[in-house]
Amino acid sequence: MSDSLYSNFYRVLNLNYEHAKEEAHDQLGPWLLWRIWKNRNEFLYKGKDYDAPSTVRKAREDMEEWRSRKKAEVSEVSRDHNGNLLWTCARELPTLGSQIEVEAEAIRWAVRILGGFSYQHVIVETDSLELTKMINGIEAPWPKLRPIIQDISNLLATKKAYRVEFFPRSGNKVADRIANESLTFMSHIPKLYSIMPVWLSSLLEAEKPL
Repeated sequence: MSDSLYSNFYRVLNLNYEHAKEEAHDQLGPWLLWRIWKNRNEFLYKGKDYDAPSTVRKAREDMEEWRSRKKAEVSEVSRDHNGNLLWTCARELPTLGSQIEVEAEAIRWAVRILGGFSYQHVIVETDSLELTKMINGIEAPWPKLRPIIQDISNLLATKKAYRVEFFPRSGNKVADRIANESLTFMSHIPKLYSIMPVWLSSLLEAEKPL
């Protein structure tokens, strides 16, 4: 950190770019600043003091509460067998009842898009093990997910070499990064890229061995 207030602000707000391979949440910076300001007022006017861990925890809670009020954002990443980028896309969805519904809609969208590109062999990865089991017929679909899963199954039936597999979130930070970036888009039109965005290149390279 430096003696310049503006330099320090810049550094906090760009942690993800400077430390792309670390667990730096680029959306948390503004919420930390907001929580520090609120803590300052609490200390001045009520004499209440908060330590660093509780400040970070409250900042995360503020951020998650705000994000839960926004419409859902889903993102997809298409890579070849060597991990090279083929396509990235992001799309806003209407407010849904749960995260697993958002994930199911993302899978349905991915299968439709890739099928339209005429790819012959596709593995769709999701970090929801429960949803994976429902799509693959291991578990019965939840009633509210049944129409979406039925549509996914129908799409997969026309693409014999397509399959849905479980893959932990920790191994796919690229998709999470795209979802976070899509929160800043001013337009609600779905975004589709065939060229690597600058803000994604370092993460994609880091995940290639996976």
